[in-house]
Amino acid sequence: MKDTKYNGWTNYQTWNFKTWMENDQNDYRNILSKVEKALKELSEEKDTKTVYANIPDHLQNLKYRKASIVIENYAWEWVDNVVSSKASFVNDVLRYAINGINFYEIAEDIVDRVEEEMEVV
Repeated sequence: MKDTKYNGWTNYQTWNFKTWMENDQNDYRNILSKVEKALKELSEEKDTKTVYANIPDHLQNLKYRKASIVIENYAWEWVDNVVSSKASFVNDVLRYAINGINFYEIAEDIVDRVEEEMEVV
């Protein structure tokens, strides 16, 4: 079986997206802010506290999933700002690459960072 890991990440697309995301401080702060907001909303939901009180692993998984959706939506916003909606080779290749990104893996890293910062505040 071929090893598709790249610099410790699932694949090149995941590593590349995360690298670009972190190198642009405005985008990175925006993503962190959106993830933090999503986590706060999740923690304020009554059902979250009740349902997941005794199963912390499921709550953490839910946080990662929610954050991965936030990050993926941000990635698609980037794509929409860069390429036209008209069909083209570049558009197809870019969308294929975005679909290969493991947003959940990136979310695990981002959520852990955001939660650490939230504890400090």
